[in-house]
Amino acid sequence: FISENGMGVADEERFMDESGQVIDDYRIEYIQDHLAYLWKAINDGCNIKGYHLWTFIDCWSWINAYKNRYGLISLDLPTQKRTIKKSGEFYKQLSNQNGFEYDIDRLV
Repeated sequence: FISENGMGVADEERFMDESGQVIDDYRIEYIQDHLAYLWKAINDGCNIKGYHLWTFIDCWSWINAYKNRYGLISLDLPTQKRTIKKSGEFYKQLSNQNGFEYDIDRLV
């Protein structure tokens, strides 16, 4: 069981568009690549029971406080406003469709 898999990015606000959404294509690619390798591992006979993405919302960390952002939803600390990142929209679509298109030739 993959219990915690995610990508922390410092100063993620720099990837915000004019509407305030974080356009985190780098996180979408990271998730796709990891899930594709999990799919390959399952097809190769590995006993994979589950996968948990870290994390659904930007959160505080013992190591770096709020410096690195991991969530599918951005959290504006002063206002507590939450905004779905592009990766959050991707993950919703992934869940609704139970999969995604992936170029299998990208796997090593």
